[in-house]
Amino acid sequence: MSARRLSRAHYCMVDEVGPLELRGGGWAPRLDELAEGRGPAVLILVVRESLLEEVCGRWNWQVEAVFEAGSQDIEQAAAAVRACCAQRAAQRKTEVSAGDGSKHGPPDSEPDGNAALSASPARAESGYGNNSGK
Repeated sequence: MSARRLSRAHYCMVDEVGPLELRGGGWAPRLDELAEGRGPAVLILVVRESLLEEVCGRWNWQVEAVFEAGSQDIEQAAAAVRACCAQRAAQRKTEVSAGDGSKHGPPDSEPDGNAALSASPARAESGYGNNSGK
């Protein structure tokens, strides 16, 4: 994940964010940069169900969707990812045209928060929702 490539990307997919990253190893340094808004506004993460809340809390990410590996319809998941990318691109375009070109992340309730589109190998914990079957 080079900083140059991330700055031009529409989304970033990381398989997997787990215990190593939560301890500061593995992808943690790049995930820190992404959480600061240096990179794409859409993150697609593979996260174990048992770690979803901790991962989102560590990097202050909001979950937009959770997909269950093995039971999620691939076409529905792809459509959700495309819709999220289009929504974030429109938000960034609005920010730039409004003169806020310095802001890299999407607008949300937290000033430096990124939205996370999360892929989980198991059912989401309550509070995060689940798109399987929709």
